[in-house]
Amino acid sequence: GPNTGQAGSSNVDNRLRFDFNAKQVSDKQVRQVEDLVNERVAQADGVSEQIMSIEEAKHSGAIAMFGEKYGSEVRVVSIGDYSKEFCGGTHLPHIGYVGSFKVISESSISAGTRRVEALVGEAANEVSKEESRVLKEAARTLGRPVKDVLVGIGELQQQLKDSEKNRQALQAEMAALKAQSLAQQATLLGDVQLIAQEMKKTDREALKLMADAMRDSLNESGIVLLVSSESADSVSWVMAATKDLGKRIHVGKVLKSISAITGGGGGGRPDFAQAGGKDASKISEALQKAESLVREALGA
Repeated sequence: GPNTGQAGSSNVDNRLRFDFNAKQVSDKQVRQVEDLVNERVAQADGVSEQIMSIEEAKHSGAIAMFGEKYGSEVRVVSIGDYSKEFCGGTHLPHIGYVGSFKVISESSISAGTRRVEALVGEAANEVSKEESRVLKEAARTLGRPVKDVLVGIGELQQQLKDSEKNRQALQAEMAALKAQSLAQQATLLGDVQLIAQEMKKTDREALKLMADAMRDSLNESGIVLLVSSESADSVSWVMAATKDLGKRIHVGKVLKSISAITGGGGGGRPDFAQAGGKDASKISEALQKAESLVREALGA
C-alpha cells in the first residue's frame, strides 16, 4: 500500500533483506509479493538511469526512500513502467538477471517495522529444489501423492489426538485401580486419612488422575499426596484434599513447604495443588516431613 515505506535494506549477489513500515503481514500477502516479483523478473525489463535535477525527478514521479537528504542532482533508476526511484546504488542491466526470487522469512524486528529476507538466482533455486525433495519424501512416507500430503498430515494429527485420548482413559482406569489399594494404606491423623506415596516413573498428568481417583475413593475426610521423579533433577508433586477440609487446610500452602525440600516450589487451591522439584534424592525426606506438616496445618 501507499503508506508502506522502506526502513532499510541489504543487497548482495544471492540474497536480500528489506525492512519496511507495517503492523502485520499475512502469509497470503507474502506469497503475493513473491509472485509479483517473479512475474516482473520473467518480463526481463531493462533498467535505465538518468541524472536530473531533484525538481525534475520529483516531477517525474520518482520515489525517494526513508527521508534521505539529496543534492541538487539525483540519479533516478527506472524499471519498466512500474518502478522509478531516487537511487545511488548499482543495478543489473535488466531484471531477468535475477533469475528467480524466493522469500525465506518475514518477521517483526521492532514495533511497526517488519523484515523480509529473500534469496535470488541459484540460491533461490537450490532452496526450492530442497523443499521439493523434502515434500516428495514426506509424500512417500505417507504413501500418498504430493498433492495429498496435507490431507495425510491431517489424518496423522487426528490419529495422535485419538491415541492421546485412549492413553488418558487407560491412565484413569489404572489410577482408579491403584487408588483402591493405596487407600487401604492411609495413615489416620485424628479424623483425617492421609495417603502419602512415591509413584515410580509416573508423569504429572498421571499423578493428577491418580490423586483425583484416590480422593474420590476415600469415604471420610482425607488428603492425598503423590510424588514421582522421571529423572534425578525432575520431581513432580500433586496434593488433593476432600472438599470438607477446605476450611481446615490449604493444600497449596502445605505443598509449597513440602516441595521446597526437593528444591522446588508450586501451589494451588485449598483442595488441589501441584508443584515441582529439582532433587529426587530428597523425596524420602520430604515424605517423612509431610506428615508433620499436614498435622500442623490441621492442628491434629
